Amino acid sequence: MSVSRHGGVIGHSARLRRMMQPRTDRAETIPPDEDAALLRLAEVLSQLQAKRAKNGLIGRALHFKGHAGVRAEIRTRDGLPAPYAVGIFAAAGTYLNWPASAGA
Repeated sequence: MSVSRHGGVIGHSARLRRMMQPRTDRAETIPPDEDAALLRLAEVLSQLQAKRAKNGLIGRALHFKGHAGVRAEIRTRDGLPAPYAVGIFAAAGTYLNWPASAGA
């Protein structure tokens, strides 16, 4: 149970029913100049991409993600407790790795 803004108690099932009701008051209004506005936006983004191009390569216009080539070594050790001594952690060893990053 929870309390509404007005002090009334709302049961879980009542709240769930209220949350599950689809909205029927939505309507899309397309401005008469939408096509022209989208073409202008596309041109702005194209210019931004060209401005940010490096070494002749065109990347993303917005939310640019950098990339790096990284090499790593993973070193495991002997003597881990049984629940953790699984897979590459079952014995001591060194493993090469090339980690991937999904930019932030």
